[in-house]
Amino acid sequence: LAQAEGDAPLRALVLDLRDNPGGLLDAAVAVSQQLVPQGTAIVSTSGRVYGEGSSLTYRSAQPPLLPEQVKVVMLVNGNTASAAEIVTGVIQDTDRGIVVGKRTFGKGLVQIVEPLPGGASLKLTVAKYYTPSGRCIQAVSYAPSKSGGSAGADEGEGGEGGAAPSRSRGKEISDSDRVDYRTAHGRVVRSAGGIDPDVQVEPKPIGPLERSLLQQGLFFKYAGQWLNSHKGLPAAQQRLLEGNAEAAYRDFVRFARLNDQEAGEAVPHEAAVRAKLKELDAALRASADRSRSARELQVLKQTLIEEEQSQFDSQRAELRSDVVEAVLARITPPSARAASILAADPQVIAALELADDSKRYSSILAPPADAPADHAPDSTAGSAASDPAATASRAAV
Repeated sequence: LAQAEGDAPLRALVLDLRDNPGGLLDAAVAVSQQLVPQGTAIVSTSGRVYGEGSSLTYRSAQPPLLPEQVKVVMLVNGNTASAAEIVTGVIQDTDRGIVVGKRTFGKGLVQIVEPLPGGASLKLTVAKYYTPSGRCIQAVSYAPSKSGGSAGADEGEGGEGGAAPSRSRGKEISDSDRVDYRTAHGRVVRSAGGIDPDVQVEPKPIGPLERSLLQQGLFFKYAGQWLNSHKGLPAAQQRLLEGNAEAAYRDFVRFARLNDQEAGEAVPHEAAVRAKLKELDAALRASADRSRSARELQVLKQTLIEEEQSQFDSQRAELRSDVVEAVLARITPPSARAASILAADPQVIAALELADDSKRYSSILAPPADAPADHAPDSTAGSAASDPAATASRAAV
C-alpha cells in the first residue's frame, strides 16, 4: 500500500477475494485491522473452544495501514469463503467499503487442528463466527434432524488453502430463514447464506463449449504445441502470435477436433453430452434388433458435431482470446497476463468504475431512511477480549 501511493496519494483500493477459500482466523484479523479503525470489532466467535456457551470478540489492536479517506471496494464470488468472508464481513458491516460481485460461499464455522499419531491431523469444528453486526453467515445447517439423526456428519471444510468448502452434507438454509441485521450506518444485511454484495455484478459468461475446452485442458495443451512449432525468443513469439491470432485459432480448432476423437471417431466436446451418447450407444449394442436406432444415433452424433462447429464460429472472439492467453501465459510475466485478463473482466471494470465515482460510492454507504436512530454500529455477538492471539493462532475458519 505504501508503494502504491507513489507520488500521488492513494484514492481507492480494490481488494479481489474472488475464489479465495480462506485460511486461519488470526490471518483474517491481521488483514482486517489494516483496513478498519483501531478498536473496531472485527469478528466474534462463540462455541465450545472457550468453554460451553462462552464467546470471544477480536478487535483491531493497531491503527490501520489504509487511511480512512481511501475508498475500499471488495470483489467476491461464490468461492469466497471462510477467512476471506471475515474480511469481507467487517468491511461491509462497518461501512468501511462496498462489496461487489456475487454472493459468497457462506462458511461461518471455526476449526482447530490437532495433531494425531503418525503425522495425521484432526480438524475439529469448535465454534461459529459472527461479523460485527452480529450475524453468522453460515449457509448450511448441521443441526440434528427431526428424526434424531444428524443433518450432516461434516461441519464444513476449508481452512488452510485448498478448494472452497464442500456442501455435500447438511441442509441449505432457505432465504426465508435469513435474518436482517444492520451495518454501522443502518443498512440492512442478512444472516446465513453467505454475504450478499452491495452491488451485484455478473462474471464473464462462459459457454458450454468454452467450459468443456477449459476442463479438458485443450488451451494449455495447444499452447505447448504452438510454441514447439514456433521456436524463438519470447518477444518474437508474442509478436508472431498477436499478428496471426486468427490463423492460430483455426489451427486450434483442428487440434481440438483431432484431440477429441475416440477410436478414430469424432465426438462432441461437452463431457455430459459425450457421456450420455456413450451410455446410449452401449445400451443399443447390448440389445438385439436395434440397427435402425444405432444408425439414428450416428446421425445424432454428426448433428451435434456440426452444431458444435457452429459454436466455434459464433464464439470465435472469446475462444481466440483464450488461445492467445494460453500461449502468452507461457512466455510473458504473470503480472502482464493478469493485467490483460483483468482489463476485460466485467466485475473488475465495475469495481474500478465504482471506486472512481465518489458520489455513487457515498450514496451506497449512506444511512437509509429507515435506519434506527439508536443503532449501535459496534454490536457483536459475544463478549470482548483484548488478547485473542493465543486461540486465533491455531484456529482455522
